[in-house]
Amino acid sequence: MPRTPIDPSLRSAPLRAVAFAIAASACGGRGCGDRAPAPTPAAVAPSATARAAPIRPAVVVPRAGAALAIDGKNEEPAWMGSGRTGPFVDAAGVIGRPYSDARLLWDDRNLYLTLYAADHDIEARSKEHDGPLADDDSFTVRLAPLGAGAPEAGAAAFLLVAAPNGAIADAREAPGGARDPGWESHAVVAVDADGTVNRPEDEDEEWIVEIALPWASLGVTPSPGLRLSARFGRCDVPRGSARRCSVWGEASAGEIVLGPEVSTPPPAPATPPARPRARVGPAK
Repeated sequence: MPRTPIDPSLRSAPLRAVAFAIAASACGGRGCGDRAPAPTPAAVAPSATARAAPIRPAVVVPRAGAALAIDGKNEEPAWMGSGRTGPFVDAAGVIGRPYSDARLLWDDRNLYLTLYAADHDIEARSKEHDGPLADDDSFTVRLAPLGAGAPEAGAAAFLLVAAPNGAIADAREAPGGARDPGWESHAVVAVDADGTVNRPEDEDEEWIVEIALPWASLGVTPSPGLRLSARFGRCDVPRGSARRCSVWGEASAGEIVLGPEVSTPPPAPATPPARPRARVGPAK
């Protein structure tokens, strides 16, 4: 699938409390940045109890209409019609830098994710499974099935950390918060990097993680309408600067909903009719 590099710039975070605290402490909601009009006498600030609750972000995830190759390139046409989070946001509620986003599809066997990261300096030192991946560039995914089709109420959440070298760390989180790193997601992961990992002297551009996460690992039977609480986070450490994080889902998490429609790419723009050539030379 063609990818447009969008404002690259930096690095990520692990499967430890620090990594999964991204959404709770590092990032917030999205702000518009517009100046608010001056209040009038009638526009009195509402009390804390009267304020509306923040809108929970949600993405409808289309069904993949054909098999997907997990190769990090996400070039199949189905990805053109995938569900998209839009840009992750930082703690100030604005689009995070460097840019990150997520795309999703599903079928009867897997939930598919493509995680995009703009990055000037890609770094991933740990290669071991369940290693300290979040010390370097990485994405963090937290999913918890909800409602009909999900396990019993109050069931576990599932955590996944993916690094730009293809390594992953995964854990199951009990309702009380205790994490079991012995849980295995059996996810298939592939990475495509536009740059060289662990070469700070050169200039990188971006990396993409493509994941096929089996529903069986989540204890879920997928069907249209299935809901999952979802939070996607990414952290990056620029050269000589402190780590910066961005997130989709905010502290209270967002929601993804399996849709009934099969993903279809948007129609190609119509080709305008050819214009007749202008006559050259004297008329006969």
